Parts: sequence; C-alpha cells; structure tokens
Amino acid sequence: MTRAPLGARFGHVNVIVTDWRRLADFYGRVFGCELVPPERDHAGSDLERCSGSRP
Repeated sequence: MTRAPLGARFGHVNVIVTDWRRLADFYGRVFGCELVPPERDHAGSDLERCSGSRP
C-alpha cells in the first residue's frame, strides 16, 4: 500500500446514502473528518438521473 505524503488532504467524496448525517458522524468518529460548510442536502429528479440514486 502506498502512503500519502505528510500534509496530504482528502478533498471530496460523493457517497449516496439515506442518512448522510449518520455517515458523517461515522467518518468523524473513525477518521477524524470534519464537516465543512455549507451544509447541503440536495434532492430531486435531476440529481437522481445524474447519480443513479433513488429515494
């Protein structure tokens, strides 16, 4: 496994879940991640079509 150089940052991930706050809590507890504003909770037919997600 290759290690990232010191000072590397994780910038973005897109994960589709039914309870994003619960997932964010998990990432915070396990990996020490922090939420970065603004908070978003997008939904709608355009997003579903582009991402393949369904409510």
